[in-house]
Amino acid sequence: LSIRRQRQMCIRDSIYAGSSTDVKIINNIMYARTGGNCNAAPSPGTSVIYNYNIYFNGEVPTQGPNDKIVNPSFVNATIDPLTANFRLSAGSPAIDAGSQTVFSLKDILGVLRPKGGGVDCGAYEF
Repeated sequence: LSIRRQRQMCIRDSIYAGSSTDVKIINNIMYARTGGNCNAAPSPGTSVIYNYNIYFNGEVPTQGPNDKIVNPSFVNATIDPLTANFRLSAGSPAIDAGSQTVFSLKDILGVLRPKGGGVDCGAYEF
């Protein structure tokens, strides 16, 4: 299982692989609700890899070697479905910050990846 085109907002409290095996969580933006976790430590004996992810607004119990804890600079990060816009703003640290070897060929809107200097983290290619 590879989670490569995850929507940016964490569902409930975190992305959690549980007792799964062979899970790769790569090129995501995990923006936790206030007081929540961005991800969770895997259960003992599992094979879970976190890498090239961006975490913001919550605790990060598990961090990969190329993960960053930084504001991803969304256009409008809100829970209001009428005004929410989770595309990346110019200058976002998520731009060109994804893995250049493991990525979806298109973003959530069907835009080809990579565009620019490299693959962007998150659902939208800038």
